[in-house]
Amino acid sequence: FEFIGDNYYDWPFMVTAHKEADYRTERANGMATVNFMIPADQFYGVMKLTVQINGHGNPQRSLIVRADLVQTLRVRAILIDYDGPSTAVVPAGAPQPANLTLPAPTMADVESTASMALAAMPVRATGSFVRAATLSWNLPLDGPADTEKNWNLLLTALDEIRLLDGNRSDVIYYGFLPQLTPAGGTADHKGVLGKGVPGLGSGRVLEERTFIHEAGHACDLAHAPCGDPKDPDKAYPTYGMSSASIGEFGLDIRYGQVKDPQTTRDYMSYCGPSWISLYHHAKLIEHSRLTPPPDTGVPTRHRTDPPGLGREVGLVAGTSVGATRVSSAADPGRRCAR
Repeated sequence: FEFIGDNYYDWPFMVTAHKEADYRTERANGMATVNFMIPADQFYGVMKLTVQINGHGNPQRSLIVRADLVQTLRVRAILIDYDGPSTAVVPAGAPQPANLTLPAPTMADVESTASMALAAMPVRATGSFVRAATLSWNLPLDGPADTEKNWNLLLTALDEIRLLDGNRSDVIYYGFLPQLTPAGGTADHKGVLGKGVPGLGSGRVLEERTFIHEAGHACDLAHAPCGDPKDPDKAYPTYGMSSASIGEFGLDIRYGQVKDPQTTRDYMSYCGPSWISLYHHAKLIEHSRLTPPPDTGVPTRHRTDPPGLGREVGLVAGTSVGATRVSSAADPGRRCAR
């Protein structure tokens, strides 16, 4: 197993487990828990995870995990170059802005932009990124948010490309702008960093937060109610915490960071810091853009072992974390994305 957290490089390490710790104490501090990733090639079917503490009466606890749903972030990338004004905001009497010429992003940039989405969304760690088309653009995107005229024109152009590509329902189409494309707001007005509609989104490359937000719109998610968004989801739960709370402690496996629901907001809001909520995690399970229908030829289910086959997946000496395969075919389970 790969251990997650500030200390996983220095295994063995010490974790202090309080006998009667309250929920917040136990969950909010990554140093109070042992966090690990099960290798992808082992995480399938029905598994029995067992934790045993040696030297303290040898207490042991087991948990059955059913992992049979494979979800993948699949992006059809439209790479956009920019050759146009450096801003849409020109005060009265001011000279016309200078012109910017920016090359289209690379596919390596595209994959980097999806880093947060791959870590937060219920998808496997490796996505599918394919260049669908290129587009040349010349209109700045930093105008006032109440008009969004140029963003709407851009989405119209991207939608035409989507239609020519077959308007697939099992992928997310996304227009990737150069990083220095004029977008967003100024001190005088609000702006828009990206735009998304069902199936399609767009934003500047390397802006992870914008990408996961607009990809959420592409997956039919509405705004979470924080930061005064347009048309917030009225069904979004309050969780008894601040508006747009994620509702439970999260864990960013890239850095071992614990996300506190008291201070962390759902990425579909306009507030931060951000992560995925329980609410939107559930909405993305078995979503058609992440789990394509069988007739597309893309696998949606992991392989399973024959009935009765069991084997050790991994053990750590001292305090041990083990995983044993149990019968899969008789009880294929329901879902687990990572």
